[in-house]
Amino acid sequence: MDSWSGLRARTTSPAASTPMTWLRRRPLPGLLLTAGLACAPQPQAPPASLIVTQDHAEIRGVVRDNVTGCDVDGPCYLVLETSDASVHVEYHHGEAPRCDNAAASRTGRAVKPGDAVSARGRYARTTAFHYIDVCCAECVLTVSTP
Repeated sequence: MDSWSGLRARTTSPAASTPMTWLRRRPLPGLLLTAGLACAPQPQAPPASLIVTQDHAEIRGVVRDNVTGCDVDGPCYLVLETSDASVHVEYHHGEAPRCDNAAASRTGRAVKPGDAVSARGRYARTTAFHYIDVCCAECVLTVSTP
């Protein structure tokens, strides 16, 4: 008697012609539970708070992404979410112009998605997102401790 014959003999279904038919008809609950937990939605960070005063803005929130385009040619910036739009906190312009705030550039490089940050800098609004530039000498970018 081969190993498949023993499995076939233990099945209670008369329609089980092959050993794999039994497995297809009886899903393994533990496997399904594990797969369901792995696909559970991740908790969302609360929206960032954005305060705009004329041409400057201050934001506090959780970083969704750190775009490091300045490694190649473009800008480096953090992406945060407010209730109405994304906010790009640019900490390095790329090739030109030079960023006058070296501390903000170093801090921005070290930030990882999920970190809480606070930033104050020059503000602009585009149709797609809010824009805060922290490269000015008086601008600030800090990482908050949890």
